[in-house]
Amino acid sequence: MSEQEEKLLNLIQQYKAATGIISVVEDYTGVSINQPTRKRPVCDARQIAMYLIKQNTGLTLMQTARLCGLGTHAAAWHACRQVPLYLETDRAYREKYGDLINFN
Repeated sequence: MSEQEEKLLNLIQQYKAATGIISVVEDYTGVSINQPTRKRPVCDARQIAMYLIKQNTGLTLMQTARLCGLGTHAAAWHACRQVPLYLETDRAYREKYGDLINFN
């Protein structure tokens, strides 16, 4: 197998892992993260999905944002900064989503 084929196979595996993370988050929260809305439950689920994808795959911020239905990398970057902060400072957020995020 050539180096290019290996890279492509690796990318496909990362996308499969990312879509699996999205499915788990959607099942856990009961919302679809690809909705074009800023309602809190959808935003929380989308941020958690982006955070988990970035932590567990080698996908770029842009690829992560696109998988979650967004157009720019900025939202994924923001999610990667905010989710740990919310877990640290917001008890209700930690109780609601802590098991999902700390599944390792």
